[in-house]
Amino acid sequence: MSFGLTRSFLSHPTTTGVKPEKTIFDKDADWNTLIQTYKAELKSSFTDNLSGNTKVSYSKYTTLPSTKFTNNFANFNANKFARGKRWQLNHKLNYKTNGKHQLSGGFILQAFNSIPKTTDLPSEYDPDKEAGEQGLFHIGTNNTLPIQFFEQDFQNYGLFVQTQSKWNEWFSSFAGVRFDYDSRFDSTFNPRVGVIFKHKDSTHLKFMYSEAFLAPSTNLAFAHFGTFKGTTDGSGRYESDFFRLPNENLRPEKTRTFDANLTHKFNENLIFRSDFYFTMVEDYIGIESGPSNSEFIPGGIIASTTTAKNAGRLDVVGADVTVEQAFNWKNKKLNYWISYSWLDGTYEKLGDETSKPPITAKNKVKAGFTYTYMNDYFVTPRVIWVGETSHFAADRKEKVSSYALLNLNLGVRNIFENSKHWQAMSAYLSITNLADVKYFNAGGGSNSFGSSPQDPRRLFFGIRKSFN
Repeated sequence: MSFGLTRSFLSHPTTTGVKPEKTIFDKDADWNTLIQTYKAELKSSFTDNLSGNTKVSYSKYTTLPSTKFTNNFANFNANKFARGKRWQLNHKLNYKTNGKHQLSGGFILQAFNSIPKTTDLPSEYDPDKEAGEQGLFHIGTNNTLPIQFFEQDFQNYGLFVQTQSKWNEWFSSFAGVRFDYDSRFDSTFNPRVGVIFKHKDSTHLKFMYSEAFLAPSTNLAFAHFGTFKGTTDGSGRYESDFFRLPNENLRPEKTRTFDANLTHKFNENLIFRSDFYFTMVEDYIGIESGPSNSEFIPGGIIASTTTAKNAGRLDVVGADVTVEQAFNWKNKKLNYWISYSWLDGTYEKLGDETSKPPITAKNKVKAGFTYTYMNDYFVTPRVIWVGETSHFAADRKEKVSSYALLNLNLGVRNIFENSKHWQAMSAYLSITNLADVKYFNAGGGSNSFGSSPQDPRRLFFGIRKSFN
């Protein structure tokens, strides 16, 4: 039996990529996240043919109350808050009928509590109070329009079973199905089937078909933001230029994927891998513009809105090709690899409007090698080239320029090889963007640049020590 605890904290600016006239670059404008996970695992062997694995865990993430936005949507000074809790129990059994067939199955039980990302708050959220007891009002309404919090409690129950069979030396198959019941969306069945053809030990050809059910996160369905201007219309309603609205009727996405994979080993040191896939996503979720709204916040009138909607269908087709080769000499090793990825597709909205998939680079190339000396010293340079990338918003026709990065990783194992107590110590140095290239990724919404600047050269140094 094993136990584990992880705790991580992340802080980053909320002003990155935003146009200067749309934000205040304040030192306190940070998004602060705390994630904690507690887990336990028990592995069991009942007979020579029957084994099991049981896991239980509790996870909690919190967008800390100190999180702040300083852009025009937040009236240049607003706080945020979000919190999610998950309790999970899953159990899996594996049964081997003989050397050629295996059956596995199990269940998963999950319970969730979530306070999705809040609207722009005039002050910090008090985590010691219930959501309905915060007593906070929308910015720009003179403390008259109370803020609504969409706290959610829901459960998911799953059952799954899969068979794997080796019928002869050249043909194998697998088939499985998973049943899920989500208290928000009812039940779903998702099958997975595949066949594998093998020629000697050098060539493997695999075909697979699978389906998946992707429930929208509470953040996607209920997160909202916007502020009021502090003015009223002729009917006495507070006016707002813009709000992102929640959508409690958002449905899950359904995916269907066909996959073909070929692996060929020319010899023990040279391998070729290729993969071709086609994925269809029904009820694809996108952010869509909407009309003015006077119902979401009683006493207010919102001039323009956006919301997450099941906007249409997304079809994606892609291919990956990789070559790996290894060379071995006395006390020295060299492994190199190079891969190319291609991706294309069509996003068809309701109403037959079509566009290319969002945030997608059609072409990517990755290459690198690892040189090892005496099994203790190693150096690994990596090159990444990414072609032009589309924006996530359909109304932005410009593309993000292509770029190439050089990353470097080097290190030494067994620093104190002759020491009884320090043999298992190693050190490493990792440098990302070694050439300090100025490169960009796709930016955010209308407030942001179409191309958002990315990290300059960064260095990471670490030491590892194993204890027996």
